[in-house]
Amino acid sequence: MKVRNKDLPALSNVQLEIMNVIWEKGEATVTDVWEEIKKKRDVARTTIMTLMARLEEKGWLKHKTVSPTFIYSATRLKDESAGKIVSGILDKVFHGSTENLVMALLDHNKVSREELSRIGNIVKQAERGKL
Repeated sequence: MKVRNKDLPALSNVQLEIMNVIWEKGEATVTDVWEEIKKKRDVARTTIMTLMARLEEKGWLKHKTVSPTFIYSATRLKDESAGKIVSGILDKVFHGSTENLVMALLDHNKVSREELSRIGNIVKQAERGKL
């Protein structure tokens, strides 16, 4: 049974890390993903291989075979997935409060004046119903 995009299960942190590599590269082998992730932390190649196979089973990844290698790509764009991921965080962590999410981001991240200005412009556009 093919999984529809709206039915895709939530991603764990490590699965999201794998997806970010795939989204950045467009398509990648297990070795490509493993080499990127091992730059940040020690992880076995077999672990990445298993996780990528599970992501494919769940519908997040698909592969083509260029003998004997599997080349993986995402089944949906990062932009399509980001909103769902953030909405999940908003619901699970902040009980649906966008204000609390924004406050947490501003309290725990260094935000430049330029970013604050852009955020302010986005809020103004949203108030005018242009988003």
